[in-house]
Amino acid sequence: MSQVFSGDAVNNVVSTTLVTTAETPCATSNFLSPPFGNAKALVFGSVNVATGVGANTIVVRLRRNPNAENLQLGIQINVTAAASAGYILPIMIADAIPDGRPVQYAVTIQQLGATGNGSVSFASVSAILISG
Repeated sequence: MSQVFSGDAVNNVVSTTLVTTAETPCATSNFLSPPFGNAKALVFGSVNVATGVGANTIVVRLRRNPNAENLQLGIQINVTAAASAGYILPIMIADAIPDGRPVQYAVTIQQLGATGNGSVSFASVSAILISG
């Protein structure tokens, strides 16, 4: 059984503009410090998206240390979407942290095919560090 080391959760309730097809960070966690080099993080993200004109796909990603290595974790979720429609999208992954350095996580959104801006009205990201 894994031991829980620490955790963090951040909500972003300020509307975030999705500029046409640019990948946009929507919520970023605070840093968590693993006490040992063998920790894992259980990372959960959720976004409430309104697509822009022309959008046909929404791409949801989780990233580790977005202001440094900016590593995409696991696979991205591609959701077929209609233009000017609303979606609530979850994503989660277990991240095997490669060393004992502090980690930070971000959930990002990207529209594909969009000719108009979309928006995110709510986003959250949570991370729980457990023994590896």
